[in-house]
Amino acid sequence: MGVGEGDFPFDPYQCDPQGPNARPQLCQQAGINAYPTWEINQKFYQGRLSLQKLAELSDYQDRQDFANSSFD
Repeated sequence: MGVGEGDFPFDPYQCDPQGPNARPQLCQQAGINAYPTWEINQKFYQGRLSLQKLAELSDYQDRQDFANSSFD
C-alpha cells in the first residue's frame, strides 16, 4: 500500500529548483539546507522518516497500518 493524496495533511514542495512543485525561496527563508526536511508543528526534522515516525511527530490519529507501506 502506498501513500496517496489525502492520506496525510501536508503540503509537499521541493527545495531543488529543478524539482516538481519547486519552491526554493521558501527553503532559503526557513534555513533548510538538506533534503528531505520535514516541518512538523513548527519544528524541523532532517532525513528520511518512516510513516510511523511521521505519524508520531504530527499526532496523526487516523489509520496506522504502515507495515506494507511503500513510503518508508
